[in-house]
Amino acid sequence: MDRESLHDLALPRMESISRQIGETVVLCGLRANTGVCLEKVEGHHALRVSYELGDTYPLHAAATGKAIFAYLSAEERTRVIDSIGLPRRTDTTITDAAALLAELETIRAQGYAESRGESISGTIGIAAPIFGRSGHVAASIGISAPAHRAEGPRHATMIELLLRTAAALTQELGGQAPNERIATPC
Repeated sequence: MDRESLHDLALPRMESISRQIGETVVLCGLRANTGVCLEKVEGHHALRVSYELGDTYPLHAAATGKAIFAYLSAEERTRVIDSIGLPRRTDTTITDAAALLAELETIRAQGYAESRGESISGTIGIAAPIFGRSGHVAASIGISAPAHRAEGPRHATMIELLLRTAAALTQELGGQAPNERIATPC
């Protein structure tokens, strides 16, 4: 997959989502068994979740990482867990392999991932996978926000925006999602 074309396709959509909800929107990929921030659009609130381009993080401790992790093959998931483990970042980080694998199945069933303070306490992350031509997960797009601004009706709006955007990006990349829960493009 051409990451530059994904970037070019994703950035205007990320800017649109951030304008609509005021929160940070990130595009993440996979690099050497870890998640990596490929692009970001900062939210406009004074209190916001922020990332740096190129930042890496364990897949199991963030919504963007889990949205990718869930769609790796069983062998790839095992390799990631064996190579980096499941280090604790906060009190809510999943550190048990069986619990993580069960959550990854839930993510596959619903088509999106969430994290509640698993990497940064007091935050909520929501992310949806983007698929490339091969049908494999290519990246994820996510929203990170302080928990108090990501609950209630806004929570459902964030999920829907991400599902629609991920589906549109997948379609534009010529990809196909393995999960029918992924929304139709906007």
